[in-house]
Amino acid sequence: MPPAVRQIGGYFLWALGLIVAAATLYEVGQVAHQPILLPAGIGLALALALIRYSLRWGPRIMAWRRERARRIAEYPKIEAKATQLNADIAEFQTRLEAMRIRGDRRYQAGVREGHAQVNGARLAARVKEMPTIEGVTMTGERVQLRCRRAGVEPIAINTRFFLLVTWTGQPLGVVSITSLSDDGVTLTAEPVEEIDEPFWRALKQRADHDFAPPHGVGLAPYRVATLVDAQQLAEPVHEILREEDTQ
Repeated sequence: MPPAVRQIGGYFLWALGLIVAAATLYEVGQVAHQPILLPAGIGLALALALIRYSLRWGPRIMAWRRERARRIAEYPKIEAKATQLNADIAEFQTRLEAMRIRGDRRYQAGVREGHAQVNGARLAARVKEMPTIEGVTMTGERVQLRCRRAGVEPIAINTRFFLLVTWTGQPLGVVSITSLSDDGVTLTAEPVEEIDEPFWRALKQRADHDFAPPHGVGLAPYRVATLVDAQQLAEPVHEILREEDTQ
């Protein structure tokens, strides 16, 4: 027999059973002079159906109540985690803003240094005879070179020179003219780039008591570097990250 026919037959028998049960209740009520028997039977059947339906949903309701109780119990922990997460986000945003500010400052400092390099090289190109170093001294934590102008051409403040080993040409650093005497003959130069750190460390250690000029060292015209490698470009970012980690 096809499944559709069996299903229709089952529905038919179920409906027929309901009709027979209702007719039976009606006839019994008439014989017993109890016409309420049929409505009572229908009400009882409805009550049994509702009870059976509620038993089906009972485990789900209990599971929902247990889950709700668990969430209520864990709510303080979740709230504490959310508070900590918000604090971490706020701290990250603060650090990010601090990094942005430091990055902006480094960028501005780099722009100023670039302008100073170009201007220092332009002024150095006007100097025909290099100044001579006559002595050294310490001002605070900065070493100063006392120089004397060799030619008649004036040397302007912010003029830059390379400090070199005279017999090898080894670069030791870059100095910039920071002040002049009234007649413009005596110059004061301070380092703006210390290439050979051991040289400058030794010079600073003795500059507070030995004012003699460094032996075998002279000045040369400053020129701006035309190439900057990727590592030098990345150094400011690395320094910002290192500073952030140490705070």
